[in-house]
Amino acid sequence: VNKGDMIMSRIKELFDAKGIKDYKWSLDANAAWSLDVASKYLEKIIKYKDLIYMVEQPFPVKLEKNEKHEWVKMKELYQSHGIYIYADESVSTYEDILDLKEVVHGVNIKLDKTGGIRAALKAIEQAKEHKLKVWCGTMVSSHLGAVQVAQLLPLATYGCDLDGSLLITKESNIFKGGLFWEKPEGKIKMDPNAIGLGVYLK
Repeated sequence: VNKGDMIMSRIKELFDAKGIKDYKWSLDANAAWSLDVASKYLEKIIKYKDLIYMVEQPFPVKLEKNEKHEWVKMKELYQSHGIYIYADESVSTYEDILDLKEVVHGVNIKLDKTGGIRAALKAIEQAKEHKLKVWCGTMVSSHLGAVQVAQLLPLATYGCDLDGSLLITKESNIFKGGLFWEKPEGKIKMDPNAIGLGVYLK
């Protein structure tokens, strides 16, 4: 917890030094926090609450019934400080959202797990029906995969992370176009005049 606090403090110092102001953080716990760790982290991150968009998947992928009630209370505690909890690893299809709606404020929708655009749209519809926020993301994927997820951006509450295509080799990315990142903020830009996804072979 202390190391995490040190990292956040250092990142903020670097951003402040470069004059970067238009940004939000997603703190990804990858289903690794216990209730005790979540409580201790909250004490550390309250001072950054205006910079934090979400805390992603602090709880286990599968919640036992006796755990769920405690994580509902943890959600309410985070909410009282203006910090939102999202599910990621626990969400595959729209069917998972019903089990999670009491524990989270939002969900991360990924095409890789939902099964494609139509299934992702169904999951987004389900989330919004239950007043949940929506974030869209990718697994480690190609540029083509990232461009597909980008089509869902207008339906997201805040945005999405499309960095999956930046984690593979250039040889594995056989497509280009469709979107690009605006430096230094990393904002996603798309060509409004593009046909279809707007991608083409290199």
